[in-house]
Amino acid sequence: THAMLQVERDVWMPFYLLEPQAPKLDAHGCKRCYICPHGHQGAGAASVAGVTGVPAVDDAVRKFNYDYGLRLARMGYVTVCPDARGWGSRRDWKGQGDDENSYLRGTCLNQARMAEPLGLTVAGLNAWDNMRLIDYLEARGDIAMDDLGCFGFSGGGYMTLYLAALDPRVRKAFVSGYLYGVDDSLLHLNGNCSCNYVPGLWRLLDMGDIASLIAPRPLLVQSCEGDHLNGARGLANVDEQLSIVRDAYGLVGHADDLLHEVCPGGHHLGVAYLAEDIEWLDGHAAGGRS
Repeated sequence: THAMLQVERDVWMPFYLLEPQAPKLDAHGCKRCYICPHGHQGAGAASVAGVTGVPAVDDAVRKFNYDYGLRLARMGYVTVCPDARGWGSRRDWKGQGDDENSYLRGTCLNQARMAEPLGLTVAGLNAWDNMRLIDYLEARGDIAMDDLGCFGFSGGGYMTLYLAALDPRVRKAFVSGYLYGVDDSLLHLNGNCSCNYVPGLWRLLDMGDIASLIAPRPLLVQSCEGDHLNGARGLANVDEQLSIVRDAYGLVGHADDLLHEVCPGGHHLGVAYLAEDIEWLDGHAAGGRS
């Protein structure tokens, strides 16, 4: 299903809703669900939902294993794959067009350039939109809200990170290809899209601090050994942030609810152990409920 959700006056967010014929249910008969934000380089939500037929998008799906919304739906979860600001039909007029190159690219950079002079950030706007998506899921009445997950790769990892940190209704989170030190990865690698940045935040907090706000809810962080976004020091930059998060989880007595998975290769979503990863998240979410 392709649907639209009003998130502000005159602002609508399209999303793909994938509902399995035989969904996984909780003890109360409610459907278990994951929100699946997308990243860059994949035509927005279409790649995550596994919408095929555009060769460049199909290539991106194969390269990054980008169809994680479809993968989770095939495992029995209701998955919601929203288009972030500047993607899909939310592209600004300058980036609209049906040619393959336009369809594959977003205009979040243009939106960031306009949001910041207005005192806003694309990161904040996306967090707001995804919170409204949780409102919709709550209102449905058939979703297992005490089991709600969020799963994202790359830019989808950044949206998952912020959403889970800011909204306790996210009960479990999977962040792939995103959690690393800001200095190495977002300041020295200064070619990243401006939608990643919250002005001045890096002076106060690093990514490990933001991820610590997710504690004590289960968090699975996935990194790839050769991911260029880790920065010049590679996994050492990631490990420093994970150390911050481990301290936070240990402090609240939930050290076992944080898992760091390291995969071989470059920037991509590792799916070799996806079933085991989801089983871990589900089990720890259930174990952590009072």
